[in-house]
Amino acid sequence: LTLDNKQFNSALKQSENKVDSFTANSKSQLKGLGAAFAALGGAALIKNIISVGQSFQDLRSSLAFAEGGIDAGAQAFQRINDLATKTQFQTDELTKSYIRLKTSGIEPTNALLLSFASAASITQDQVGTLTAFTELFARAVGKGKLELTDLDKIAERGIDIYGLLSKKFAMNIDQIKKLANTARGQKQLFKGIQEALEDTYGAALPAKLKNSSIAFSNLTGAFKNLADASFTTLGLDNTTGI
Repeated sequence: LTLDNKQFNSALKQSENKVDSFTANSKSQLKGLGAAFAALGGAALIKNIISVGQSFQDLRSSLAFAEGGIDAGAQAFQRINDLATKTQFQTDELTKSYIRLKTSGIEPTNALLLSFASAASITQDQVGTLTAFTELFARAVGKGKLELTDLDKIAERGIDIYGLLSKKFAMNIDQIKKLANTARGQKQLFKGIQEALEDTYGAALPAKLKNSSIAFSNLTGAFKNLADASFTTLGLDNTTGI
């Protein structure tokens, strides 16, 4: 089973442009489309479009705040959406991690998020692992120290984080914790963790992406993008048009 999410999104963009041209922001056409959906028993479909659209709208608003502007937020959202096709995660899951890191003063690069995704790919609770790594970084910056409880949350999900850190830094855990006490030390710590994850789990993600479960997950993501595009095209993102 091969599901080309990028190709799907490209076709989706073309369809969106055609639908946008067709509707031409006309209320009467919007009502006509709504009636057509209803005639096809599309109440559940419309509900899903609204739910996904509102969720994505909220994420875009948060990204705009985190990035310092609507345009910058929109660009970040597109980058995250593209990155999602290379991971096991949905766009909204990656966006939440991105926002948490960004608002904590950490640049959420593709490489960093991919290192989290690679490590998470060997665990059962993959979203939980993504969240645990995100919180480890964000809380270390916010508190100016490394909490053992944050490391434990990662270890509980099957990642030998203590072993990785000890091997990477050639230090015991108490020495490693002190790195988080300064901005310079934090930079060294985060770089070391990212490199350790890439070296240890870098090959796990490509293998995981071959699984049918991930292919269907990406298809779900593509349909969410379709619902989001429909939400905007039908004017449901503008309350004055409802």
